[in-house]
Amino acid sequence: MKFLVIGVEGTPYAHGAFEFDFFFPNHYPQGPPKVQLKTTGGGKMWFNPNMYACGKVCLSILGTHPVNSEAERWNPKISTALQVLLSVQCIIMSNDVYFNEPGYSHEIGTPEGERNNNAYTNFVKYGNLKYAMIE
Repeated sequence: MKFLVIGVEGTPYAHGAFEFDFFFPNHYPQGPPKVQLKTTGGGKMWFNPNMYACGKVCLSILGTHPVNSEAERWNPKISTALQVLLSVQCIIMSNDVYFNEPGYSHEIGTPEGERNNNAYTNFVKYGNLKYAMIE
């Protein structure tokens, strides 16, 4: 399946159209779908520490990122493709781009952390305009 996620207003992804391919393996829904970001500028744009230029999407519910608790792991009784999409849009595609990098959360609220987040956010805004809107 193809999904289009529109960046939320007020974030560096605002109004950008982000295309994702979902592959549902034979064992779905016992396991998560596979997700690939297609909006990468041909592999040039790393939109987030969780959305690589190669298209890989790292998210604990997909099993591509370590979990802090069992609640973050795919659960075939309650997990859905919609939950994955909402996690991408609300958790990954937020204003806190820099802090999605593992090990950087301790910088939240510090001057250095805010500077780094602003720099990363400006990079994402540029990529959003170039690859998720114009391209």
